[in-house]
Amino acid sequence: ERADLLLRLAAAVWRTGRWEEARERFADAAAAARDAGAPELLARAALGHSGGAWERFGTEDPASVALLEEALATLPAEDSPLRARVLSRLGGVLYYSPDSQERSPALVVDAIDMARRTGDPEALVAALSASQYAFWRPGQGDVRLAYVDELVELCEGLGDLEAAAEARAWRVIVGLELCRRDQAERDMRRHAELAERLGQPELIVHAAAFTAMLALLDGRWEEAEQAAEAVLSRGARSEAPDALQFFGVEMIVLRGEQGRLGELRPHFERLVREVGALPGWRTALAWAHVQSGEPEQALATLADLRADSFAALPFDANFDAALCIVSHIAAELGDAELAAEVGPLLRPYRDVWCVLGPAPATIGPVAYSVGLCALVAGDPAAAAEDFELALERAQAMRSAPYVARAHAGLAEALGRLGPEHRDRAARHGDEALGMAERLGMVRLTEALRGRAVA
Repeated sequence: ERADLLLRLAAAVWRTGRWEEARERFADAAAAARDAGAPELLARAALGHSGGAWERFGTEDPASVALLEEALATLPAEDSPLRARVLSRLGGVLYYSPDSQERSPALVVDAIDMARRTGDPEALVAALSASQYAFWRPGQGDVRLAYVDELVELCEGLGDLEAAAEARAWRVIVGLELCRRDQAERDMRRHAELAERLGQPELIVHAAAFTAMLALLDGRWEEAEQAAEAVLSRGARSEAPDALQFFGVEMIVLRGEQGRLGELRPHFERLVREVGALPGWRTALAWAHVQSGEPEQALATLADLRADSFAALPFDANFDAALCIVSHIAAELGDAELAAEVGPLLRPYRDVWCVLGPAPATIGPVAYSVGLCALVAGDPAAAAEDFELALERAQAMRSAPYVARAHAGLAEALGRLGPEHRDRAARHGDEALGMAERLGMVRLTEALRGRAVA
């Protein structure tokens, strides 16, 4: 009875947004369940302790892993909805662990299969939701889309509004990655509606982050800044653990375009210290050093990451994002060696859009970053092809800032290919400058007026 009451209390605390306090309560419930020899209650406590989809974003969680593995060891070995849910959650929580790429997908596929065998729809919701973490890696968007389409339909059919909101958020992320803006916007509207209805702090903060992301995608800079500040303030009021990262990601895009990333160095330094499972934050800090006029410090910040072809970057959702940031660094520094290291790592993913984390911001078509690397590395022919693809993707996403950047990159690449491309290069350059001036793109406008494209 004590374990059951502690579980109920922990769940109530979690719904208020007091995540750390809720974890302590779930740990107390797990201890009571362990003392009582109650494996099902222990499993429920382990599920609660590990949180929802976003509380653990960017954080390795060995305490929850240990509880979930203990729960699996104590539950009966045969198929059950609860066992499927624990398998699912373990696959998700392991995402930021060193062996994530091997263990997470296998655990989640087993959980999906078990949930289907039991015929339990709630267990299947948990397993399909976990698939979005397990397969949240470069080049696996189509896999996630198939699972999340089923997840959205299932959640809406069950009337599970919390799960439906989370499912919509996942489909926003993969929709943006696959350049399906219309679908992503429909899912954002439904997510915002559910967030307002449920009043959960985590959902409200994420909905605010989506608002900022759309403004950045369109080049509505003042609105984006106001929305980013709203994310930070709402996160502070609710103790949402992801708000600092959401704000930081949005500032990468906004201040990076303004050439003012140096102002964010203290924020990025804090994230580097506090979010150890996401070494990609060091790339944002390095870019801030570049825009502060500290190129040596920028390269020093990247030094450990660059070893063995950026082996220190986990192959997860942040892999291509971190490398796209490095492509901008290479372009601003004119560093051909750095560009030659990064370009080949990004090239396999040039067809998709680069989404930063759970989509509080995006940083354009991967093809644009690949083109930057090719241009700086001295291959204008390859760069021209990359910028052509980037232009196509940016137009499909109706992202005026990256339409302008793709035009600018194409103008630079064509201009280096010889006089026979001069007229076409001039047309793209004029289009880029006109758009950059209308949109207030400070960094691009300056580059087009007198410096190499950055």
